Amino acid sequence: MNLDDREKILVLGMGGIGGFYGGNLLSQRNIDFFVKENKFSFLTEKEFLVQSNIDSNLNRSFIPHLVTVNTEKKELYKLVLLCVKTYDTLSILKSAQHLIHPNASIVVIQNGIDNENPVKEIMPNAQIFPVFAHIVTALHGPNLVAHLAGPGTIVFDTKYFNNPDLKLLIQDLQKSGVDVKISEKFVEERWEKFIFITAFGGVTAAFRVSIGEILNDQVKYDVFRSLISQGLDVAVRKGINFKKSEVTKRLISRVEAYRGGQEGATSSLMRDLMAGKKSTEADFLSGAMYRLGKSMDLDMSFHGLIWRLTTSLE
Repeated sequence: MNLDDREKILVLGMGGIGGFYGGNLLSQRNIDFFVKENKFSFLTEKEFLVQSNIDSNLNRSFIPHLVTVNTEKKELYKLVLLCVKTYDTLSILKSAQHLIHPNASIVVIQNGIDNENPVKEIMPNAQIFPVFAHIVTALHGPNLVAHLAGPGTIVFDTKYFNNPDLKLLIQDLQKSGVDVKISEKFVEERWEKFIFITAFGGVTAAFRVSIGEILNDQVKYDVFRSLISQGLDVAVRKGINFKKSEVTKRLISRVEAYRGGQEGATSSLMRDLMAGKKSTEADFLSGAMYRLGKSMDLDMSFHGLIWRLTTSLE
């Protein structure tokens, strides 16, 4: 199939996730990037770089085709990748809604659980496909995405193969060099990622230190483990098919792997706080976990503490 014959993709957001996955997809698809007006004026006709510390085959250099709130199009986008932070979901969808077909397929690449709910508020007739990624990226300036850690694997539910747009998207991601996993246990794996990221993001942000400093400080490491334990309690009470001891072992092994040369890794939540951003994902991570647990009368003392600490720093 010719590149021009494939459905053009609209990527909402050109930060770490949108820049990385959208930039890699450019070898297989025509991509338009929706950005805010201030970023539009800066990036127009400028080179955008993706630099991977993990796999040089994922390095990219391209001049993005940009659209913004003032763009008018006759043909609406039928395939959309939502790649902004959770707190920006409603604002960017409202800004881009006039460009998106009402029945579009929207792939949501975000941290968290139930991220599809706010999308449904704005696009009630769209088909919404939550996915998640094992990756740490950061913007080093407005036109450089650094792939800092994680394999870059993006995880799809096996049932998405029933949708021809998603099936083709998965194939094109694989052809572009991005690692793709098709999971028969998508719900369980998504929850496992949520539990890990709430603990990893929460503890690094609250203490404003790297994961290596957490691993080497027994008190802070105990807080991390307690966040994992309380998150697992929430998942089990929600009916997620987990054996707590097995998942705990996997998550601890995952964080221990940072001792192998990635001790300096931080979370995007910590970096946002350090940059002085007024909005962060704290309320959608430990905040969301805390509210879920409290609604089921679970002990959420550690998540409550981390939530209060991180939101007080915003």
